[in-house]
Amino acid sequence: MLEKLFPGWGGKVFVLVLLGFATTDFIITMTLSAADAAAHFIHNPYTPHVIQNQMAVTLILLTLLGGIFLKGFREAINIAV
Repeated sequence: MLEKLFPGWGGKVFVLVLLGFATTDFIITMTLSAADAAAHFIHNPYTPHVIQNQMAVTLILLTLLGGIFLKGFREAINIAV
């Protein structure tokens, strides 16, 4: 469909720009969600005092999320469900 609207290299560049926006949105959403989850985690009264650093918890959550998505999208959906 986009090939008819933007023929040649213009269409390819347009698709790459759209993919860049989608990727940026995904990364920002994942990072903000992990930071929010980490804030809730460290303010929980049952959280051990050893892991009260929000940045460390956020990085651990992002590493876990990244590993799940690298393993496969189906596994990520199964874990979410």
